[in-house]
Amino acid sequence: MVTKPSSTASDQAVERWLQRQKICITGGRGALGRRLIRRMAQDGAQHIVVFDQQPAILAGGASESVNIEHLVNIEHLTGDILNPADLDHALRDCTVVFHLAALVHVGHSQTEPVRYFEVNGLGTACVMEACRRVGIRRVIYTSTSHVYGIPYHLPITENHPTVPISVYAASKLVGEIAMQGYAGSYGFSCDIARLSNLYGASFNTETVIGCALTQVASGRPITLRNLAAVRDFIHADDVVEALVRLTATGDGLSGCRVVNVSTSHGVSVHEMAQILASIAAEYGLGSLEIIQTDVSPDEPVPELILDNVRLRQLTGWMPQINLKRGLRLALQELLEGQEARQQGGKDKAQDRRFHWQPCRVRLAVPDPESYCRGSTSGVLLVRLWGAS
Repeated sequence: MVTKPSSTASDQAVERWLQRQKICITGGRGALGRRLIRRMAQDGAQHIVVFDQQPAILAGGASESVNIEHLVNIEHLTGDILNPADLDHALRDCTVVFHLAALVHVGHSQTEPVRYFEVNGLGTACVMEACRRVGIRRVIYTSTSHVYGIPYHLPITENHPTVPISVYAASKLVGEIAMQGYAGSYGFSCDIARLSNLYGASFNTETVIGCALTQVASGRPITLRNLAAVRDFIHADDVVEALVRLTATGDGLSGCRVVNVSTSHGVSVHEMAQILASIAAEYGLGSLEIIQTDVSPDEPVPELILDNVRLRQLTGWMPQINLKRGLRLALQELLEGQEARQQGGKDKAQDRRFHWQPCRVRLAVPDPESYCRGSTSGVLLVRLWGAS
């Protein structure tokens, strides 16, 4: 469930704006996209196009959208952001695009560098070109704090130099440059949201919090490479709220705004692990040990904290979920998901042992019509409980 703040006059303006839009979310079946869909549905968004390379049945997107009863129309389309025909089909009649589609695994970017530049860089240019073709002016792009590289000062403001030190960060910066070029050349209204360390139950298990959550949920010690690193952790629900508010407040403007989306509060990985361990104890998961695997970890960016003053100035809002509350929400969601999957596995196992089979049974009775409720053939369709 997306955590939504109490309604204010500003919130009502956002709701009215959303209700007038037809929205496309590229990468909409990912963890952040699914939360964004639910958040916008709460404000009565009338039409959302979910565009993703992953089929809905595998991503869980379609099944989740079924529960959004007050969403008038949600359309799931499968396609590739590198394919112009797919994009034109997805974007037709839309007024706003949230461009979330990306390759995001830092480690994989080291082994597939060209693919990362292709998807994150060229793919973003393809999205912008498709928007130009169909007449969409408003586009929001999710980038990363990693584009800053090694910080010269903390907290990092948006005018800090961008000197990425990984292929992933460089590929996202190429996407930013594509956005800025299209905005300057064709009058787009764009926002680039540079996200700090995003976390939540359904996010990459190889992020520091994702790894820790997985370990805690299985009752294992919290075992992490470097406990000394300081990061600016922000819960996914706060990121979604920031994206929605930025989009609404920037409507009608020209150019490209760059905005840090963060808490502006640094926490060491060790402190995060301690908070999570205490929550785990409350959930009856035991007293978990915290272990650092590298004795002298090589950490090129020991501290990464983003300044969020611009976000607050533009939206009149700031992130609401502190780390303790966010970790509690994430762990609860993860445990509930595990329980649901286990229950689903039991149900499937039961279905394999016993299943309903349709068959036709001829009733040997004097008046079959009375038994078959109007059937003149005297044949009743029933289901027999039988072993497979």
